[in-house]
Amino acid sequence: GAGACTTRFGLCAPPPPPAATSTAAVAQRTGTGVSKKSRRKKARDVFESIDKNGDGALTLAELHVHSEVLRSRGEVSTDPSAERKQTDDVFAAIDVDGDGRVVLSEYAALWLPKKASRPF
Repeated sequence: GAGACTTRFGLCAPPPPPAATSTAAVAQRTGTGVSKKSRRKKARDVFESIDKNGDGALTLAELHVHSEVLRSRGEVSTDPSAERKQTDDVFAAIDVDGDGRVVLSEYAALWLPKKASRPF
């Protein structure tokens, strides 16, 4: 429902709509009061758990698999078609360079204020 918590991408906040939510606003919702170092570590840990082939980049397919696993555990309650669309939208929003792969620095932008985001 509205305002429900989702942990699909390691965040306890609704995923940002494509290009409509600033990185700082997303980061504020994901870790107010949590140190930058702690958020960086959490971002890296979640990223690595989603990156099943270990190539250092997330694909849309990997995010869909991750969402399906979370749904099977009851951690995501949306219906499968809505979940797929939401995952597609989030992927498009965080794939900053549009290359079809989300690297850690792009993913970390969800976790950290823009000026704190840096390559890992």
